Amino acid sequence: MIESSRPGSWYQDQGPDSDLSDNNLGGPIPHCLADSLETLFLQKNNFSGTIPQTYPKECDLRMMDMSQNQLTGKVPKSLSNCKMLQVLDLSNNQMKQTFPTWLGTLPRLQVLLLHFNMFHGLGSGLVVGFVMGDISMDRHPWLIRGIVQKFGLTEETENA
Repeated sequence: MIESSRPGSWYQDQGPDSDLSDNNLGGPIPHCLADSLETLFLQKNNFSGTIPQTYPKECDLRMMDMSQNQLTGKVPKSLSNCKMLQVLDLSNNQMKQTFPTWLGTLPRLQVLLLHFNMFHGLGSGLVVGFVMGDISMDRHPWLIRGIVQKFGLTEETENA
């Protein structure tokens, strides 16, 4: 059960973007949470259990950050339905499985962070198609700004 000081269903009516990071929320992540979201930020909470296992075929998710929780289990194969997914951060959890090579089939995935989990091996195939894409300011300014803000980085600019 979700533990929160907010009454009611805190995850309803979030709109297409949901940033519930660093809120000391706990318990399992609701299965319906990502059904209609484009961005989902749940990092730095106390969520436990597995990542929701079902993502719809028309999944609009573009960015998902569930890092720094206590999540276990495997990366759900149904995330392959999220063809628009560009950023996936599941780092600093307790997930354990053979490396999910199918992540290489996500056509727009540019940032993949899985460190500080217990992934091993390459499974039955190689990661095909996953390339750390060009995320320069010219091509993806909103993505770069979000990453810069999220990780507290500074943007370097050339002096003319």
